[in-house]
Order: sequence, then C-alpha cells, then structure tokens
Amino acid sequence: MLAAALIGLSLVPVALTRLGAPALDGHRPLSVRELYAASPVGIVGAGVAGMLVGSFYALGVVFARKIGLSVSEASLFMSMVVLGGFSFQWPIGLLADRHDRRLVLSGVLVAAGISWPLLASLTASGLPLLGLLLLALMFGGAISSVYPICVAQTFDRLERKHYVAAAGRLLLFYAVGATAGPLLTSTIMATLGPYSFFAFETVVAVTFAGFVAHRVRRRPPLPADEQEVFVAVPSETSVATGLDPRTGEDTGAPAVAAMPLGDPGCPTRVAGA
Repeated sequence: MLAAALIGLSLVPVALTRLGAPALDGHRPLSVRELYAASPVGIVGAGVAGMLVGSFYALGVVFARKIGLSVSEASLFMSMVVLGGFSFQWPIGLLADRHDRRLVLSGVLVAAGISWPLLASLTASGLPLLGLLLLALMFGGAISSVYPICVAQTFDRLERKHYVAAAGRLLLFYAVGATAGPLLTSTIMATLGPYSFFAFETVVAVTFAGFVAHRVRRRPPLPADEQEVFVAVPSETSVATGLDPRTGEDTGAPAVAAMPLGDPGCPTRVAGA
C-alpha cells in the first residue's frame, strides 16, 4: 500500500507541469531490420539486458535463501543490487559519453561476468556477508547499465524522428529477454543447483561481450562529439520517450544523425554498432 501511494504521489509533479504534450506527428515507424542495421549492439543488448535483469530479480532472492541467507540478509542482498544500479549510472554514463560506448559496454559486461564467479567461489568458501554485499553492489551497477548504454548507442545512429519507434522496439526485446531469462534460469537451477545461477548470468554476459567486441572490430566508433548525451533510461514504457526534449522539433536540441537510415554516405551511422 505504501509503494502504491508513493507511485501515485510521483505523478503529481508531472500532472502540475505547464508544459504541453509532446508533438508526435513527426515520428516515423521503424522495422526490426532497420533497427538492427542501425545498431546491432543496441537491439541485441536490449534482449541481453532483459535476461540479466529479469533473471536476477525473479530468482536472486531464491538463490540468496538457498545459500543460507536469512530473510533479512536476503533482503539486504537484493537491496544492494538496486543500490548498485542507482550509484553506477552517473560514472558509467560519463565514460559512455567520452569513449566508444561499445567499449564501455564490454567493460560493464566483463564486470558482471567476473562478479558472479567471485560470488560463487567466495560464498562456497564462507564469504562474510559484507563481502557478498559489496560484490552484489558491483553486479547491480553492471547489469543496470547495460540497457541504458544500448539505448544511447542506438539513438546515436538514428534520426530524431525514429526515437519513439526505436524505444518501443528496444523495450519489446527487453521484455522478451526478461521473460525468457527467468524460465531458463529456473530450469537450470532446478537441475544443477543454486550455484548454476552464477553460471547462467556469466555465460550470457561474457557471450554478449564477445559479440560487442566483434562489432567494435567490424566498424569504427562514432566520434564523441557526434554522440548523444547519455541518459539513465528505465526499462519502462516507451511512451515516456515522447517527453524527452530531444525528440522534439526544436532547433536547440542536439543533432544526432544528419542522414537517414540506409544512406551509403554515412556507414558509421547505418551499421556502426
């Protein structure tokens, strides 16, 4: 009841704003094929982010209880992951704005892949609760940054009129991953035990990191001054994308892509990811 009340109160500032509704007439549809051509890393990464985050929030507390944590300790473990996701958004966002987003994404995925084996080995050998919470903080920051970086990477290579459609497609792939991830993880855990939860998350993260590295070799990075500004994006409804001032028609908004999809004169925008 308290959570529902807080969600209701969060709508009050939006309802009181004097800004008008965003003009959506200029937006255009975008097919999955066009979106993949623009940013393979972005669309695949949205699905991977859904698998990582969905699996953890569905089964993380089950894992915590099965390794012997009390109810309060399991709650604290889950809370540290959420805190990590909140705390790491800004520093990772700054790195993503100044360097190739794909390299930053690879680093985030490697961090997620490393944190789980560390948790598995150290927990099996009697890791203190404080150490478990610190690793949970690191893992939370890593998995929570995958989706926002993928969105920013995708928007770098699209015209402004495609933002809303692209956000909807990315959210769809995120939802597919968030649905499939818990189903796969629960099956693996039921067969191989609770510690296989680590293996699943690690394999998914490291495999996608290899895909990102492959894309880095295939195409040069977009110059930093042509990248959009990183925004911490929640994995929620794409309707909120229309409220982003960058999707408007005002001339003060930062330029993103000067050429349409498929323009042969702009290869890094079309298949740069």
